[in-house]
Amino acid sequence: MASGLGYIRPMDDIGSLTARTKLTPEERTAVDELRRTLTADFPLVHLRLIGSKARGDSAPGSDLDLLIVLENCDWQMEKRIYDLCFDISLARDVLLSPVIFTQSEYASRRNRVTPFYRITEAEGIPL
Repeated sequence: MASGLGYIRPMDDIGSLTARTKLTPEERTAVDELRRTLTADFPLVHLRLIGSKARGDSAPGSDLDLLIVLENCDWQMEKRIYDLCFDISLARDVLLSPVIFTQSEYASRRNRVTPFYRITEAEGIPL
């Protein structure tokens, strides 16, 4: 797995993600829809599935924790992403829980020493 913000190969086939994480068909569809929209409409650096779904130890009804790293971001862009996740969540009956960083925030020395950073780098699945 790539370390830091080096090149992370996006998932070529959402099916391989499903095999590793046991995503439901609706979760697969929601993640794919989010990834396509983020790629088309935002300065996306990378998107990762994190948390219990990435580890494979989720319970039925668990949310999908998603790390979203953008080249740059202001509060309006962040609000649009939260609204997008909300809309997809309602439409697909899943719960998308985004955590949004700019590239510089995520790669900062201050962030790299946190348990959150270490866990997302070790367990996060690039989408």
